[in-house]
Amino acid sequence: MNPMIVFLIVVLVIVFWCIRTANDFKRKEIRVQEGLSGVEVALTKRYDMLIKMMDTLSGQFFAVAENYPELRSSNVFVELQRGKRNAEEHLQAARRLYNSSVTAYNTAIAMFPAKLLTGSRQPKNSLLQTQASARM
Repeated sequence: MNPMIVFLIVVLVIVFWCIRTANDFKRKEIRVQEGLSGVEVALTKRYDMLIKMMDTLSGQFFAVAENYPELRSSNVFVELQRGKRNAEEHLQAARRLYNSSVTAYNTAIAMFPAKLLTGSRQPKNSLLQTQASARM
């Protein structure tokens, strides 16, 4: 085989690898952004549910519900509890998705030889890391 053809094939393989790797980085960045957006939606949903509960229950309903079991079984109370539980589950799922996306992104930019193409890309913080540093 002609050395020039071999050289061109090697160059083309490297170029295609660089393009694919850069696209993979961008795809992972988009997944991280989508995950963060999902967390923000879940937090808004939880906030709205808590405000709705506060408006409906007017602060003292929980204390009354402890003393009157028939109130605990009221449809409004049960529905609000279910809504709060669903909002919390949605938030947990969104956080897990975000954290897994961040882990995939951070792993991709840290691995050799792809690390050579990372440029100005910086590792992202997972929500667990962000929450832990906020507590300190």
